[in-house]
Amino acid sequence: MNAGIFLFFIGYFCRKNDKKFFKTAIKVEGKVTAYKPGQIYNWEIKRYETVYYPIVSFYFNEESREVTDKNYSRYKPLMGQRRQVGINPQDFKDVRVYPGGNELMDWIRMILGVLFMLGGGFLSILSLILLLV
Repeated sequence: MNAGIFLFFIGYFCRKNDKKFFKTAIKVEGKVTAYKPGQIYNWEIKRYETVYYPIVSFYFNEESREVTDKNYSRYKPLMGQRRQVGINPQDFKDVRVYPGGNELMDWIRMILGVLFMLGGGFLSILSLILLLV
């Protein structure tokens, strides 16, 4: 049940934070011009694997800039792929790449969280009934 609560709130706060940021952000179009390799631990195969973080280049205030996306992929990103970039109007250094399809992961975390909470609650009630019988 604790895992369910944890997953739900991670998904909820990630979703809420991104939605709030991109609602007020200055939106510009960028494109993937490079990638940065990284390592993550894969618990299924019990070893590290290489992942790729897209680097998105864009123009803002007549200046060429770039930002590394926080969302990674196991595949190298397609060069030239267009991505939306959000810039905080109060702090031009706060730049984020719009998550696009990755917001699906936030919803999956929230749904899994609810399912774990329901399953944990069901098991708790079942245990209580078995103890009383």
